[in-house]
Amino acid sequence: MDETAVFMGQSSQTTIEQRGASLVYIPSTAYKSAGVCCILAICLDDTKIPPLIISKGKKEKIERVLGVFILETEKAWATQAVIRKWVDLMLALVMRGSQRGLLVCDAASTQRAKDMKTFLHERKIDQIMIPAGMTAYLQTLDIAISKPFKDNLCMEINDYIENRMERNQCGNFVKPKLQEVVTWVKNSWEKITDNCIENALRAGYLDKKYSFKDSAIAKHERFGLLILKEMESQEVHQEIQKLDCYNDVSEDDAMIVIE
Repeated sequence: MDETAVFMGQSSQTTIEQRGASLVYIPSTAYKSAGVCCILAICLDDTKIPPLIISKGKKEKIERVLGVFILETEKAWATQAVIRKWVDLMLALVMRGSQRGLLVCDAASTQRAKDMKTFLHERKIDQIMIPAGMTAYLQTLDIAISKPFKDNLCMEINDYIENRMERNQCGNFVKPKLQEVVTWVKNSWEKITDNCIENALRAGYLDKKYSFKDSAIAKHERFGLLILKEMESQEVHQEIQKLDCYNDVSEDDAMIVIE
């Protein structure tokens, strides 16, 4: 799982115009700083978990609109209280009676707090935290999903600007409604393909059917080779343990040691 910001002015910053033009039009909602937080997550069975949008408000309860969950909070950010609500809501749907769950996330302060670890332990959820500076190699969403999601989001916002954006009586642009933002997130998340999820699991080495050499961490200039050597030594050790030579002599047989 990972949190990402969704800004209402997150449209494309490139356009096509004739050379020498004195005025170049780039579409914008005029609300670049306004936005919400969105929690995205995928499962090891190649499925996507419905997004959770965190918006500014006072309801403090989770609602579902168009298949997307919405939570209003005072700060509109993924605080520890928000993460706890997300865990109770989402992982209960994913685990479905399983004995234990596993949550892979970055080492943000909200995730590494002692209270959060206790909270997850009580719900039989093991936690793997990605060290700081290693998200580009181990965070599956950062590696293969965040960029296509943001690209899809830009296309959704551009479509809104060109076709549905409204002005008030003074001629100024009207701030996009939360319902519109939900539509952007819903459509952008639905466009994330199964192949994209497979690439993310392969790059993060969370799916063992892929080779370690295909992962992003294998390309790390320092840790890649160290991890590969450690894995190879463990494989050799396991093969040695399987040899029959350890079973040739029973425990109660007398042994003669010749020096």
